[in-house]
Parts: sequence; C-alpha cells; structure tokens
Amino acid sequence: MFGPAAPKVKGGTDLVGDAYNDSDPNNNVPMPDPNPLDCNGHGSHTSGTATGFGVTSAGTTFNGSYDANTPGQSLTIGPGVAPLADLYAVRVFGCAGSASTTVVVDGIDWAVAHDMQVISMSLGSDFGTEDDADAEASENAVNAGVVVVAAAGNAGSIPYVASTPGPARKPSALRQ
Repeated sequence: MFGPAAPKVKGGTDLVGDAYNDSDPNNNVPMPDPNPLDCNGHGSHTSGTATGFGVTSAGTTFNGSYDANTPGQSLTIGPGVAPLADLYAVRVFGCAGSASTTVVVDGIDWAVAHDMQVISMSLGSDFGTEDDADAEASENAVNAGVVVVAAAGNAGSIPYVASTPGPARKPSALRQ
C-alpha cells in the first residue's frame, strides 16, 4: 500500500517497469508505471532498516513511542533508524535479470525535483569512480541540499572496490 493516505510509503514512482532488464536488449527500454513497490524485497528491506515502524512480538505494527524505552519493548523486528519519517520509493530495477541499471541518475533527479530530504541507495556498479554519472548526480543532489546515502559496495573480499555512486567526492555525501 502506498499513497498519501498510506501509513509509511507516501508516494514515489517506478521509472522502469517490471520487465526492465538493462542487460537484455529485448527488455532494456524503461517502461515506467506509477507503482514503485519492488518485486523481490530488497528495496522494502532496506527501506525498513531506514524508516520501518517495527513489529511487536505479537506480530503487529509497533506504534511507538520511539524513545529511550524502545529497546526494552518486546519486538520481533526493531524500528528503523527514522521510524517517523515518510517514505517515497523510486524504483530503478525491473523484477528479474540484471543487477545493473542506467536510470539511477533519473531516480536521483526525481528525488531532487520532488523535494526529498534524503536519498538512500542500496545499489551500485563495482569499480565506480567519482566521475561516473551516478556519482556526479549524487554530488549535485548534495549541492541542492539533499542528504545522500549510498552503498560503498558489495564486491566481497576485494579491497578498495567501491561501487558507484559511492565514490562521489562531495564531503557531505554519506556512505554506508
């Protein structure tokens, strides 16, 4: 459930559509649709880490209070870092296929144009540089006053491998 009346995901957009697969020439043209919810759960999982309400031991939504007493509650899933924040989802991956996408810049631009305060991206292409378009767009978002959080990489035990947009040089661009 998403939209202005939803309890958490207040809006967003799907910039690519379910069939989008950047590495498949038959499906690498984005076909946007209005539903930003992800297919495989990664976006939902990382969004919950950032802004989730939490789940009680009874399996219901934890409704706070979010304060010093929260850790003493009986919770199955603890609340996210900012449980009172509204969430807007911007989808840049299809449901299957490639783990790459060419629309990250479009997603960043959407977030800036819609006055988002924070952009959190759990994505990236290995061996990124500060000159990659995704990194440049991240720096531009920071220059526009948006806090940008980007994964630094998940390339295993290979040292010094940062994924774009993580290598953005702007000092206030945060990295996970």
